[in-house]
Amino acid sequence: MPIKTRVRKLLTSQFIRLTTLEEEYGASNRKFHLMPSEPHVFTSTLSNVLYSCSPNGEFLMTKSRKIIGDSLRCGIYKSKQGLKIKEVYQPVNEVISGYCSVFRNSPIKNFGHSLIQFIPRCYLLNQPEYRGLDEIKLLCSEPITKLEKFCLPKILPPNVRITPVPPGLYQVENLIFPSFLQPDRANGALPSSYVEEVRSKFLPKRPRKRNNRIYISRSKYADMNSRHVLNEKELFSELSKLGFRQYRTEEMSIPEQIDLFYDAEVVVGANGSALANLLYSEKATLLELNPCKKGMNFFNQLCHSLGHTRLCWEGSGTKFHSNFDVDIPEVLKMLSSSGIYRKI
Repeated sequence: MPIKTRVRKLLTSQFIRLTTLEEEYGASNRKFHLMPSEPHVFTSTLSNVLYSCSPNGEFLMTKSRKIIGDSLRCGIYKSKQGLKIKEVYQPVNEVISGYCSVFRNSPIKNFGHSLIQFIPRCYLLNQPEYRGLDEIKLLCSEPITKLEKFCLPKILPPNVRITPVPPGLYQVENLIFPSFLQPDRANGALPSSYVEEVRSKFLPKRPRKRNNRIYISRSKYADMNSRHVLNEKELFSELSKLGFRQYRTEEMSIPEQIDLFYDAEVVVGANGSALANLLYSEKATLLELNPCKKGMNFFNQLCHSLGHTRLCWEGSGTKFHSNFDVDIPEVLKMLSSSGIYRKI
């Protein structure tokens, strides 16, 4: 390990301190009104907490500069990975008065984690006691994404105002902390009450056709070595015979993606953010493609919570984010076991 890396790790271990909401404020500070059956889902109101935001991510600290682990990457309470000393000990830019809240934590480029883990936190601001407040500023450090522009107005109560702030450190007079709806980052499950809320506000007002056979391409990420299927042309040649069509969801609008997955029957694709759109489907089948046997459990948990069937093909690689070839006969055999051939 290079000396510079060892020094950075040593300094991080000595000068970055972690704590939890329960350690600092006690368990009685948690409120479970919207989802009392989910013990990991709650809100807490914190006074004079510090809010750090930068392109590297967002997190909360106590006034003594201890990082509140509950605000880090959805349940990774004890990890200091990615934290920077300069962001912890920078001077306070400004004191923000009134009531505020937050919903992001890591960089916002990941569509899947935004849709399944970050945006759902805003649903907890609908608790009756918060609706009586004149205004809640929803703090965020970067421009609002097209996904957030579509979703947030449909989820937030009318007294919440989206408030972008420049990178820096802020002292917040009163911060309503909404927990993540999942117990950890690798878990994509969503509570049924939230799913019902989303589907009532996001989905088309028409009967489902359930006739879309979808192949998700990650060819845009081929040069990034990020789970692109190298023999995709040969794979799709076979899938097209079964009625599949190929899509690159990053080129589609949010309503177009919702419309596509609303009618989904079967979805095939490498592990990636586009699969989060299964939130809009009903009783679909997912065949997830992974380069190795160390894949995340994220979409397995998501599918289970949504009532979908999830199949998974795993390659023999060693790196989860690498490009890979799939065994086409094996993939077709797995689709056959799902009964897809009987429905052609």
